[in-house]
Amino acid sequence: MPPSWVPLQMLEELDRYGRADADTALAAVEALDKVISYTQAMQMRFMDRFTNARPAVGAPFSKYAAGEIAASLTWSLSAAQKRLNLAYQLVHELPGTMAGMSHGDLDLRKAFTFADQVGHLSPEDARKVEE
Repeated sequence: MPPSWVPLQMLEELDRYGRADADTALAAVEALDKVISYTQAMQMRFMDRFTNARPAVGAPFSKYAAGEIAASLTWSLSAAQKRLNLAYQLVHELPGTMAGMSHGDLDLRKAFTFADQVGHLSPEDARKVEE
């Protein structure tokens, strides 16, 4: 479920006017972490859609796709390649991890760590570990 923009607007006002005590600030940090995870999941899905438009024979996507992402986002080629590989893995092989990100339960760093740990497994075995 996507985050609500109403609480985001409220958080923006709290930030702007500095009206947050420690408990409110901690709650805001938690809420924003869920928003970040949700948007990271969305970015992964859009990266996968981008690579679908850049097909390659015998590979999930064109070897030039990472260059396009790197240039667009001013990332290194290596960072773009890693992120595209992660997007592919999350969308196609680790739907539970992707769902966790979409619900704000897992951030990109945790998803990357998990994907890295199960990367040597078959997609079926990785899903079993995921469950």
